Amino acid sequence: MKFEDGFRIDGKFEGKITAGGDLVIGKFGTATGTVQVTGGILSSAGELSIGKAGAGTLRVTGGGAIISARNVTVQKLAGSHGTITAEITGDSLSLISATDNVTINGGTFEVVPTAVPAHGALTWDVLSAGLALVGSFTTLALPPDEPGATGRTWSTVYTPYTFSVGLTIPGDANYHGLVNFADLLALARHYNATGVQWTEGDFTHDGLVNFADLLALARHYNQSAPTPPPRAPPTLHPPPPSTLTPHSP
Repeated sequence: MKFEDGFRIDGKFEGKITAGGDLVIGKFGTATGTVQVTGGILSSAGELSIGKAGAGTLRVTGGGAIISARNVTVQKLAGSHGTITAEITGDSLSLISATDNVTINGGTFEVVPTAVPAHGALTWDVLSAGLALVGSFTTLALPPDEPGATGRTWSTVYTPYTFSVGLTIPGDANYHGLVNFADLLALARHYNATGVQWTEGDFTHDGLVNFADLLALARHYNQSAPTPPPRAPPTLHPPPPSTLTPHSP
């Protein structure tokens, strides 16, 4: 479907929608709109608003869709509420991309771990801006940490152009799957700093880098994220006995 002007959408989506104007989820003050994107193309030449004046939720499932707009805004007007839900079904996630700007005026980011890979350190880009990403979510609804000595923990990271979610063991600041000197150096550079995040050494999610984060790193130093079990060697079978009759001279 192609629309020359704006379009308000609600429901589950898998197909193709392109709009010459804006795409809005949760347009009015009393409106509650939810869109689940599982595949196809959802694009706007204008703005994609997730909660413009009402409550809007964009749920992205898996990695089979293209979602793009000139600008992406979460919670555009005062009194609105915007939610982005990332349903993880593997090692890829459909990116919500803006050719210009992404603006996050609060709202909620949620992860639904439907089928998370069991091994390794993982990151999924959620939002991407061509010019600038500004703001942050007010609420992060992340899954609980995995159990065990090498259980992984969820985290989020903002950069000037992207917002992403990651999963790795505590202390692995760069998501390389191993806690080593590079991670310790990242923590040391931000020790006693505030307003920091995972890649800067905040492994306890409190916005600070302090002794608690150093302790989390020390407990996992030289440890790796869970790796797949080694493959069993192939079973070798002896060749069958020969059925040829020896030739007599």
